[in-house]
Amino acid sequence: MASQKGKNVTFPGSDKYSDLKLKCGGKVFNVHKVIVCTQSEVLAAAVDGTFKESTTNEVEVTEFDAQTLYKMIDFMYNKDYQEQQEIEKETEPGNEAETESETEPENKTILTARLLEHVKVNAIADYYFVSDLKALANAKIMEILEKQFSCEAFVAALNYALKSTTDKALREILGTSAALHIDEFMQDSWLGNADFFLSILVSKLVEAAAREREGLENIIQDQDSALKAEMSSHEIQKSCREAMGMLTRRQCRNGSCNAEFPCYFEKISSSSPRWILRCSRCKCKHV
Repeated sequence: MASQKGKNVTFPGSDKYSDLKLKCGGKVFNVHKVIVCTQSEVLAAAVDGTFKESTTNEVEVTEFDAQTLYKMIDFMYNKDYQEQQEIEKETEPGNEAETESETEPENKTILTARLLEHVKVNAIADYYFVSDLKALANAKIMEILEKQFSCEAFVAALNYALKSTTDKALREILGTSAALHIDEFMQDSWLGNADFFLSILVSKLVEAAAREREGLENIIQDQDSALKAEMSSHEIQKSCREAMGMLTRRQCRNGSCNAEFPCYFEKISSSSPRWILRCSRCKCKHV
């Protein structure tokens, strides 16, 4: 894996074989088009089109910081990305995390930084159309929210997400988490973003109403099907009783038909369970 130390950052393949530079925050990331452009339509369009990037083979990234860009590139090469804490442990061995002595405010600060880190990765993945990276970032965000929820960290992540990414999946994750912890927000007076929380509450109420309506519709449909089946059974039984009664006749009800009573059954329609008993000779209906 490449190191972030220094101005130039090279990924597997060395400077000799890299054919694209991504510049961000004073750093230059030496990468390979075959790796990054095949995973990002935006980068591919920049180097394949008529833009200056197609001739300079350099792309300026101004919308995100260098750490976030590094994580996207890391993912493109390794299908995963390291959290900043992990990177710092590797590059600065003396900077070990002292989890036993951390105070509560420090824990919240670290949690906020971790959550924001993944939301930023979601944002850059959303911007550069790297869907797999977006899904991975969302999974990491969900894991943090489920294991270590903090109103402070959540609000920081929410504020960044609302202005930096259009990812509906992330908003659904944040919305679900907000709904699960609404009591904590009420107690800690964290409802500063009233519009978002109101929309969450409304959406959850609508979802609950829709589920209840769907359940009622299913119950009604089942009852209707059962009633139709029962009515159909009754009609069949009634038709059979009437037919059996008619079969005891020896003569056709048609006075001008002198034949003995040869008969046959005729179904009224394909959708009806009822049958008609007819005289085979004059076709007179008996049921």
